[in-house]
Amino acid sequence: MTPQSPPRHQTALTHDSPVRVHSKYSYQSDFLEDAGQAVVENLGSYIQYIPMIPFQTFLNYLAPPRPDFDLDATMQSLKLGSEPVLSPSNRWSKFAKAPMDSQGPEDAIFIPMPNIFTKVVAAIIANSDGKLNEDMRTVDFMQNPRPVPTSAERRSKSRPDGYLALKDRESGDIHWADIVLSCEYKRKDEDDNLDDVRIHPGL
Repeated sequence: MTPQSPPRHQTALTHDSPVRVHSKYSYQSDFLEDAGQAVVENLGSYIQYIPMIPFQTFLNYLAPPRPDFDLDATMQSLKLGSEPVLSPSNRWSKFAKAPMDSQGPEDAIFIPMPNIFTKVVAAIIANSDGKLNEDMRTVDFMQNPRPVPTSAERRSKSRPDGYLALKDRESGDIHWADIVLSCEYKRKDEDDNLDDVRIHPGL
């Protein structure tokens, strides 16, 4: 006689996983309202199973902690001085005109970004009541779109326009392991301009 597997006990599920529905709204929308509507439509009747918590509970336990600097004072200080970083309309004053209205290669148009980063860091430190200092900064902002960051495992040929790299890193080539956040500059919002993967067939 051949051994038989014991009979399986099937348990009826009270509900299945929600089915993704096609919607005119998208999670990737630039508008928060549209992204939220996409979530609601995809959940459908299953939204009743999502627990609701008070907003203050979200702030107390889930939201990022308040920064150790005065945000309003920092914004204001960036608009002051002989060379303000922010214009009265909250635009980066280092850009003579909007990037979409500028002519030339992207790396030349966005060349003010490292200087903006330095000025913002200085303003944050100045408005922290001594809680923050330059030695506490853990990343450098680097803008170098031509070299390909190296990796012992990745074979990606991606070349970020800029990146936040760990300040405590080995000198020489930039490694993907040292990049905290990569940046891609675009002058326009069309899909063809936003999708750089199309120019790297190997990815």
